[in-house]
Amino acid sequence: MGLTTTARYRVLGYPHEPTQLVLIACDETDEELQDSSVNADAHETDTDGNNMMIDEETSQHDANAVSIDKFEPVYIDINAHDTAIQSAVDTLAAGYLIEATIKWTVDGPQIAAVDIIAETEFIFYEDITGIFEAATSTWNNAVAEGEGMGSRLTRGTDAKPNGALYVFAKQQGARNLIREFQTGITPLEPLIRRIDEEEAASVSVPPESTQPRAVFILEPATKSFVIVYVVFRRDGMLAGTLHSTYGEDANGGANNHDRSKTAPSGPLRFDQSK
Repeated sequence: MGLTTTARYRVLGYPHEPTQLVLIACDETDEELQDSSVNADAHETDTDGNNMMIDEETSQHDANAVSIDKFEPVYIDINAHDTAIQSAVDTLAAGYLIEATIKWTVDGPQIAAVDIIAETEFIFYEDITGIFEAATSTWNNAVAEGEGMGSRLTRGTDAKPNGALYVFAKQQGARNLIREFQTGITPLEPLIRRIDEEEAASVSVPPESTQPRAVFILEPATKSFVIVYVVFRRDGMLAGTLHSTYGEDANGGANNHDRSKTAPSGPLRFDQSK
């Protein structure tokens, strides 16, 4: 008899516990939540259009209403699902954009139905070296302007847009910006949406629903900034170059720290400074 909502969510994966799936609400949920215990025909109007029926059941429905703000995390216990939906939930990975129906119960939210809109990926690489020139120059420009962040559109060798690059100052003290991105405390969603919403008129890039993104969150080992690189084509050359440069090598090694072993292709050029 729980309330249900249907909305778009960004999957963050399992940043806290292996059985707790974290979703980020991409939009505020509808104010009118669907309560399966309430008859859809219960509210009738008179000839003047006035509501004739505001009863105890309706008041209880309003009292139980769930309001989810944009970019608010939702924590799902994956052990609480019906087996019919479990296989679909198991396929969800960090970065996926989904439309999900959430059932709000006394035991916590449960996914009642899910459709994958885009198989976007979130990739986190920490303690990297060999930072590409576009990131370094974007950060230097931000520092020169007294800003704590900078951004730019990047283009491939064909001059077509291939990514949106953001750099952020590393936070002092106890704050860990990489961890905040992983857990949703600091949402990545506005950075991903920007190309579809703010820049759509000036940049010809297919929407995420037809061209999933690869979002790289990179923490340089010796730099004072963190990189978020929204690559417009998940399976394109730029994403492949970032994977091969900063990811695990074919022998299962850790993040690449030896620039001499990589042969970057496409738009990447590396800053040789430490």
